[in-house]
Amino acid sequence: MAAIPELKKEHLIAGGVGLAVCIALVVLYVYKPTLKQIEVIQVELKERESKLREAEAAAKRLDQLKRDLAMVEVAVKEAERQLPRDKEVPGLIRIITKFAEQVKINVSNFTPMGVQSQAYFNEVPFNLSVTANYHNLGLFFSEIAQVERIMNVRNLSLNAKMPTPEDPTDVTANFTIVTYTFKGG
Repeated sequence: MAAIPELKKEHLIAGGVGLAVCIALVVLYVYKPTLKQIEVIQVELKERESKLREAEAAAKRLDQLKRDLAMVEVAVKEAERQLPRDKEVPGLIRIITKFAEQVKINVSNFTPMGVQSQAYFNEVPFNLSVTANYHNLGLFFSEIAQVERIMNVRNLSLNAKMPTPEDPTDVTANFTIVTYTFKGG
């Protein structure tokens, strides 16, 4: 009977070695590659989560950027009303004529002058000769200053004159009204 337990011992040892080899093969060819795949997938998952966070942050910024863009577009439209891209001479003549009529100023000369180019804008000057009452001329300049479009009065020359029953004005004035246009494309 002693031979049987020895045989079992050899079988047990052979079985143990076989089992160890099987376990080593499973670890070597199944478990380790699976672990490497898991590590690769975890790294990829972290990268994707990072990109997702960046995209979510960008999406949050997008709403703010859209609001900022809308505000900038409003500001550009406002700026273009003050500094348009073209001269709009007929519109300017209408504005000046309307104000002159409102405050009872007689415009005797309205002469467009040559455009003067500056770095970012063009100056568009107009020479005017008018007769008016002194205070009405001040009202006219006040109206010009209130126009949405930028206009300046330059080179003002005043001459007193005697009013008559036919012409109650007491001053003649020569001046230049300068308006501006945006030079950019």
